[in-house]
Amino acid sequence: MQTLEGQVRYLRQQVENTETQLRNLKQQLQQAEQQYEHSRQLEQAYAGGYPQDWQTETLAALSPEAQQASGRVKSTHGRWPLESEEYKRYGRQMILPEVGLHGQLRLKNAKVLLVGVGGLGCPAAAYLAGAGVGTIGLMDGDTVEISNLHRQVAHGTERVGMSKVDSAVEYLSSYVPIASSYHALSCLPFCLTKNRIVSTPIQLTSVTHTI
Repeated sequence: MQTLEGQVRYLRQQVENTETQLRNLKQQLQQAEQQYEHSRQLEQAYAGGYPQDWQTETLAALSPEAQQASGRVKSTHGRWPLESEEYKRYGRQMILPEVGLHGQLRLKNAKVLLVGVGGLGCPAAAYLAGAGVGTIGLMDGDTVEISNLHRQVAHGTERVGMSKVDSAVEYLSSYVPIASSYHALSCLPFCLTKNRIVSTPIQLTSVTHTI
């Protein structure tokens, strides 16, 4: 009797172990399928990688001859709405298959709102602008103080006392001096509705800087 009871316990444990192993295998399979699907979509989107003509077009803009050319001249290829300056500035990331020209166009058409232009908002704004995000909204009701300068990299000594959003716009306009749109929203609190930004109870002042 004891032998049968022990065998039952052993078999139950084996079943539990097998079920646990099966669940883990299913999770691994799901992850592998997701990775495969992502790779397949990239393969289809980029025809096996970064097409040769795209490489030629991008690398031509990065050549010494192109570097010496005027920066605000439209691309002569006409297939992509990018200026030659944008090819030179973003060419290193466009070489990546995960970005490419399609990805750069998506970044150019993207819109991002940053709430707070302080220790985190400043580098976030810089990296977003540096990557080529076309429209960046900045919202902050504070002014630049000298105690901010050691960590809030978008502000400088000469802009102490200026509103943080205007200071950040000046910084970004210098950091990425090509076609971008920066929107300075200089008051808080606020609430977001479907189609607009509404401030309450302070009146909203919006300054749009298009470079």
